[in-house]
Amino acid sequence: MRERGACPFYGILEPVPGAEGPPKVGERSRTMNEGNPCRVRTAARFFPSSTQKRGIPMAVEQIQQAMEGVARFFTAHPEKALSTDKAAVATIEHGLCCKAEGWDGAVLVTDMPKGIGGGGTAPTPGWFLRAALATCDATVIAMRAAQLGIVLSKLEVTVDSISDDRGILGLGDGIPAGPQSVRIHVLIAADGVAPEALQRIVEWAKSHSPVGDAVRRAIPSHMEIRVA
Repeated sequence: MRERGACPFYGILEPVPGAEGPPKVGERSRTMNEGNPCRVRTAARFFPSSTQKRGIPMAVEQIQQAMEGVARFFTAHPEKALSTDKAAVATIEHGLCCKAEGWDGAVLVTDMPKGIGGGGTAPTPGWFLRAALATCDATVIAMRAAQLGIVLSKLEVTVDSISDDRGILGLGDGIPAGPQSVRIHVLIAADGVAPEALQRIVEWAKSHSPVGDAVRRAIPSHMEIRVA
C-alpha cells in the first residue's frame, strides 16, 4: 500500500514508483452564545483559466489528460490504487488554539470562539470541515467537467450546517456533537451547455467526492491512546 500525497486544493496522488506516464492524479466559526440552532456558510469558487488552446483552456486540457492517464494506469494496475492517506498531526499551541501539520510543510491553525474559552484567532475545526467539503465538491465537479471537455464559466459551492452547541458540551442525552444537517448549494454555468448536462456533472461529482463520501458514509474509526 502506498502513501497518498496532497496538493493545497484537494489531493494529487504521488507518482507510482516504476510507473511511466503523467503524474498520477490522485468552528463552527461563531460565538457560542449566539443561539441555537446555528447555521454557518462556507463557499468555494472555481475560476476558469483564460489561456486557450484549440478552444479549450490549457488547465482544462491538462486535467483531462491527467485523468485519462491515471484511469488507464489504475485500470491496468488495480492493485496499486489502494493508498494510505498522509497523516495530519495536531498539537495544542496555547489555550484552545491548535496547529495541524502534515505533508510537505502543510500547516493549518484552528481556534475556538471566545464564548467557549478560545481566542477567536482562527477558524474552528468545524468550519474547516465545511470548507473541505465545499472545495472537494468543487474540485470533483471541475474534474468531471474537464473530463467531458466542458469549460465551466462559473462554479461556486456553498456548504452550511445546523448544529446544537449542547452536543460539544455534553449537555443532554442523544444530542450529537457534530452537525445535525448539512446543506450544499451549487451554482454552475457553462456557455452552450444544457442545464441537464450540468446537473448530471454535479450529481456525478456528489457520488465521487472523497470528502462528501467521508461525511455521508459511516467510516470505521479506531483511536489509540498513549500516555506520555
